[in-house]
Amino acid sequence: MQSETLKLRPAFLRTFGKKQLLRQIESWLGAHPRIYLTGLTPFALLGYLLLLFFPLSSVVLIGHVASSWSLQNSLGMPTEMLIQLLAGIAAIGFSIPLFHLRFQTPRGQQLDTGNIPALYKTIAELCQIYHINNFEKIMLDESLDIRVVNPSKLAWPFNRKRILIIGLPVLLCYSPVQVHAMLARRIGQTSGRDDFLLLWLNNLNQTWQQYCNALEQASILALPMATAFKIYTLLMQISSQFAHQLHELAADRYALDVANDRDMAELFSQAIITENFLQQKYWPKIHQLAQRKPSPGYLPYANMSKVLRNGLTPEDIQIWLKTALRHALIRLHQPSLTSRLHNIGYEKPHPPQRIQQSAGAHYLSKAILAQIVDEFDRRWLLAQTQEK
Repeated sequence: MQSETLKLRPAFLRTFGKKQLLRQIESWLGAHPRIYLTGLTPFALLGYLLLLFFPLSSVVLIGHVASSWSLQNSLGMPTEMLIQLLAGIAAIGFSIPLFHLRFQTPRGQQLDTGNIPALYKTIAELCQIYHINNFEKIMLDESLDIRVVNPSKLAWPFNRKRILIIGLPVLLCYSPVQVHAMLARRIGQTSGRDDFLLLWLNNLNQTWQQYCNALEQASILALPMATAFKIYTLLMQISSQFAHQLHELAADRYALDVANDRDMAELFSQAIITENFLQQKYWPKIHQLAQRKPSPGYLPYANMSKVLRNGLTPEDIQIWLKTALRHALIRLHQPSLTSRLHNIGYEKPHPPQRIQQSAGAHYLSKAILAQIVDEFDRRWLLAQTQEK
């Protein structure tokens, strides 16, 4: 027994030390956000330098060789100059993949705006409130989130071809008021009205990750740049975690333009409860049923709203909210429940009411919602069959 305790003690101390370190880092960053963002900005710009490194190197090297060789007026070429010429040619080769890169298209089902008049009207009204152009595409995917994708290869924050992606579980598990606030968060955040630097840094982080993914799929000529971008994006993600937390807190403040603080406090609680319920109870049960039957009759998306409404207990709500307050994981990239509440002037969480009507049933017609749910269930069944 003593030997087992000795083995566990170092692991406990390491965990305790890590938590304490993260708390100290978060405390310092929260006290000096301007210093942090000022230091992060030049590092975020380094991605542009990586993109231009090989093209500029080829121009400089070959240009130097051409000018030096003509001045010598000789057919011979010194060894050093030959090395420069070969390096310039290699830099041209390494630059070629940049002109053929294609960013991966976001996965999901594109919605026809003519089939979603209520949802489209709400989004258009929010775009007008926050003074941004409407989205080029509105899509659905399997995530429990709403996000905006900027496909610009230059990370230009005012790019008009933005894509709004709404997770189908969001429409099935949240109320209309909550989804309205969630849409306001993302659309307000996208405007960058009060936090342009955070918006721009977030766009840069997304863009460099897209370059990293695209370079990994490119030809072997892209290997040097792909390696450099892989290291750079990893460091960028680590160093920009607190900027992402600030960006999320700013999104909560934007939503207060159209939602009151009580609704926002309920949304924070609902997000924690829904995530825990789906991760700990719903999806494990779904996957367990899928393993028993080759073609499970219990379809996940068709039953999600009903199971959440009927299966959620007051005890679960209390446990998950208390856990979020007392034993919150220290994650620099995501604000804690306490931080989000303090950000809008609240001290305690506000447990949400039982959802009587899902946002999907409110914003979409019965026929369109059924069609979408059937399509997502069909894809899920196909994926389960392929895994077997």
